[in-house]
Amino acid sequence: MLSTAVSSDKRHAFFYVSHLLAHQPDIPLKNVDRLWRDVITHFRQASDSEQRRANTYMGRLLKLMQEYKDAYPAETADFDAAVETIPEFDRELARIERDNLPKYSERYRQFPMD
Repeated sequence: MLSTAVSSDKRHAFFYVSHLLAHQPDIPLKNVDRLWRDVITHFRQASDSEQRRANTYMGRLLKLMQEYKDAYPAETADFDAAVETIPEFDRELARIERDNLPKYSERYRQFPMD
């Protein structure tokens, strides 16, 4: 998977440089190296930015998983709030939807409390 991403980045960089050269055919050969470094810098910055976004989303996801565990400790005692346990959370969600538990939760709230 990583090799595909790297080769994809190289292809994008190649096409980007090709595009620049096609629109500026009078670029001296001595400037091509600088242009290539600029392109590599651009792609590294874009990649770093995407990685920061992914880390932000992962942090939010793990926080939500922990909040769910805190709210329902008995149901979630068997798994942690970690990336590896996402399938467990998916199964829990499927069970809740299959058993139509939100409907019963609403009915429970309608009962008078003593």
